[in-house]
Formats: sequence, C-alpha cells, structure tokens
Amino acid sequence: MRKLLFTLIPALFFNTVFAKSNADSVPFKNDAGFIAAQKALSDWKSAFNAQDAKGSAAQYEIGATMDAKPFGVYHGRTEIQKFWQGIIDSGFKNVKYQNTVWRKLDDQRYTVSSEFTMNKGFGVVHKELWVIQEDGTAKLRDDSFEVLSTTQ
Repeated sequence: MRKLLFTLIPALFFNTVFAKSNADSVPFKNDAGFIAAQKALSDWKSAFNAQDAKGSAAQYEIGATMDAKPFGVYHGRTEIQKFWQGIIDSGFKNVKYQNTVWRKLDDQRYTVSSEFTMNKGFGVVHKELWVIQEDGTAKLRDDSFEVLSTTQ
C-alpha cells in the first residue's frame, strides 16, 4: 500500500501543475445556478485564504455535512466552522483547486470534484454538492474531501 501511495502522490502533484477546470466548456456554463455555485465556491476559497473560518462556514447550509478525511465527519455549520478554525489556526492557507470538474445534477444542484493544494499540504475533493437556495445563492450541502499529505 505504501509503495502505491508513494507512486500516486507524486503523479497527483505533477498533474496539478498543468491543471485546468472544465467550467468554461460545460454546456450549462450560462445557467444562473451554475454561476451562483461558481461564485459560492470562489467566496469559500476567498474566505479561507483570508483566514476567515466564519466566512468559510457561511458557504455551507445550516444542516450541511462535511466528511473531511482523515479528520472526521462534521454536521452543521457550527461544527464545520470549528473544524475550519482549527485548520486555519494550524497555519493552513492559500487553497487552490486544480483539475476541477463541474457536473449539473438538475437546475438546483451542481457538484464539484477537484484536486487541491495548500501551503502545507494537498488532497482531493471527492464531491462538493452545491445547492441553489431560495434567494438564488448557492450553499454547500455535502462536502467530501481528503487530505493526502501535509507538511509541518
């Protein structure tokens, strides 16, 4: 298993250097819901990179679920905010997404999968489920990601 992991991790890292998003080529790129989901993801990244755990958590629905491997599963915006505050307090910042793939489930739901890097690690977003709210904004309902490597 370790040999496989040491083979896959450098390949994942190399791929992130030349990575793109499919956002410009999807047939739903002009959908209002998709634009709202893209904005919400951008707002989440901006809040995180500004070291604002409350702002990061504000991008989640109140009853959202976040599966953050290997750390645990968090339920609700309050638990999610505490998780992000702990990550921020540990010095993590500068999140960037690479090889991002958007999918439209219907007019109200969009998913994202991606690789990500931070100043102290990298990993994979298995799935973010962005749901369009009554006010037209998007919020995260389900977030599943995995940190594959960290540095101290």
